[in-house]
Amino acid sequence: MSGLRERRSGRLSRACAPHVLLNGLRIFWFSLILWAEIGIYFYRVGTCSWPDKSLRSVPSERPAHVLLIADPQVRNPALPHASKWTWSGWRQSILDFSVKKSWNVLSRSNVDVVIFLGDMLASGRIVSSENEYKEYVGKFREVFPLDRLTRRQDSTVPVYFIPGNEDIGLGKSIYYSKNARRYYVKYFGPLNQKVYVRNHTFALLNAPGLVDEDYQRAARDTKYEQWVPIPGGPVNFIETVRQDTHDYPVVLFSHIPLGRPETASCGPLREKGTIVRGVGPSYQNMLGKYTTSYVLETLRPQMVFSGDDRDYCDYTHVLPPAEHNPTGNTTFVREVTVKSFSLAKNIRHPGYHLLSVTYPSFPSASQKTLADRPCQLPNPLALYSSVYTPLIFLSFIIIAASQVYFHRTKRGLRLHHTSSPRLSISPVPFTDTDGSSLYALSQYTPAPESAIWSPSTPGMKQPSPRGVLPSVRTPLSAPMALSARSLSAPVLRATQSRPGSPLLSPAHSQLMLPHADEEDMMNNLSMEHAHTNGHGSLTPYEHSNYDEESDTEEAAYFLPTTDSKSTRHRSAGQRTWSWSFELLGRRRRMTLRVPTAPSALSTLGYVLSGEFLGNVGRRKSLAARTRSEGIMWAVLLDAAVVAWSAAGFWIALNWWLRWII
Repeated sequence: MSGLRERRSGRLSRACAPHVLLNGLRIFWFSLILWAEIGIYFYRVGTCSWPDKSLRSVPSERPAHVLLIADPQVRNPALPHASKWTWSGWRQSILDFSVKKSWNVLSRSNVDVVIFLGDMLASGRIVSSENEYKEYVGKFREVFPLDRLTRRQDSTVPVYFIPGNEDIGLGKSIYYSKNARRYYVKYFGPLNQKVYVRNHTFALLNAPGLVDEDYQRAARDTKYEQWVPIPGGPVNFIETVRQDTHDYPVVLFSHIPLGRPETASCGPLREKGTIVRGVGPSYQNMLGKYTTSYVLETLRPQMVFSGDDRDYCDYTHVLPPAEHNPTGNTTFVREVTVKSFSLAKNIRHPGYHLLSVTYPSFPSASQKTLADRPCQLPNPLALYSSVYTPLIFLSFIIIAASQVYFHRTKRGLRLHHTSSPRLSISPVPFTDTDGSSLYALSQYTPAPESAIWSPSTPGMKQPSPRGVLPSVRTPLSAPMALSARSLSAPVLRATQSRPGSPLLSPAHSQLMLPHADEEDMMNNLSMEHAHTNGHGSLTPYEHSNYDEESDTEEAAYFLPTTDSKSTRHRSAGQRTWSWSFELLGRRRRMTLRVPTAPSALSTLGYVLSGEFLGNVGRRKSLAARTRSEGIMWAVLLDAAVVAWSAAGFWIALNWWLRWII
């Protein structure tokens, strides 16, 4: 059982190792950012498919796909906005870019027709100059590039617009531009349009204009039957659709919802409340009751789509029998208010609507020719507040828990090894990867035939307790008196030869000890200058390479004296820059070289991974890690490494997306 517990403890220790945990958190955050910035948009669009299965279409041709988008409300770039470096500016930048990403994904969904249900511009009605309006429309087409629309047939996807109250205004105001409607017609198209799709008449109604004409009619106390329509106005357009010779089923599109009781329910998909009556400067929540009856009884539409409310609403209007058929059946007309494509205050998720249209079969009046489906888009602000923020705290807790466990395990291992055999000094050579022999200070249990020198050898004094910690020493270049040397940490130096094995070492080899004044400094530097083993980890028990022949025979090298402060030359095909200067009474030289491509990529990866933070922090925290605050210092350093990597990946990904979209 003890062996099983040890194996489990070993696996847990390896899993909680700092480098394993940090790499795991990096991979987790890279995956999360990739999903939150790109993947979730494709997931939302991919899971909301076209409602073709509920329609019985001609086998040779699939239903037409109509994409409905309401209230994008693109901001005017000419108006002053908060800086992107402020909270409000950064928030708005995230929202605008989310709309652009949503459209970029939707444009790949095999669309046949696109209809914008008004309020394409957030403040188009107040733009006075045509140049400013042109730039404003350019901003809209930058967010909604229509040339990216694709479908199976190699042809252009038709896009239609209906005006909203933010585009052309509603009523009269000194703040409205007199040319707002003229600019709209020039850059977006007619105010009223009639489109044929799969033998259906799509009536695109100018709802703000209908409200204005309704006010004029009501001021004269005239009914619609006696009213003389304004040429080219909404009432004239409604009469034109009614008199259409095609006699196709009508689908009505209006920016302003039709009238209904204030207590009417909008269905379970609405997030909050219902549509209530409301009138004010430049807005009206719904058409009047009398105007609604006139529109529905005149057109008898099969279905109605509207916008403006920003939230989803599904309501069914009930029409009495027609005047020419008083004994007929009651007609039910379903109206869907499409959710806003951009995020609004009263909704948590933006959305859009899909409409599939197939050819009607007149002999079968009960055939269903329209099928629709509401779809939701991700809320970018919720991703930051409900996903990123909690996971940041969770990652911090995981790092803190792993550091506590790691430090406790490390302390337990130190206590366990205290009872191990005493540290001995042995001239046991071993070969490094480059073939050079190294002398090591190790916990080596000597064989009886080994010639060793240890602190317990007769004739030697016991070292100080500080000598238990291994140190990395360099051979002393000048002989020193034995009395001037400290007995705290023995260091082996072969003066005659470098034996190949312990058995070849003479028993009377000279044992040199470091100077007492150097002990504290060398002990403090021992861990920092420890060699790295083959696996890349610090091994404080390894001694540095030393070749006495090279120490005695190689001539000293001095920097050449030069009068110039800096020189530039090529060395081995590489451009270098050198500067000579004096510092603290010594002449020094600094050389810079143009990095090669592999070294530049390696340095870039080193910086992006955040490893430099950990390395700098480890050097500065060697003393702190021996105190109570060492764990917290390690937690902060590891959290900074993960945060640096995640933030760098987020910035690079968003920069790339803004460049390609």
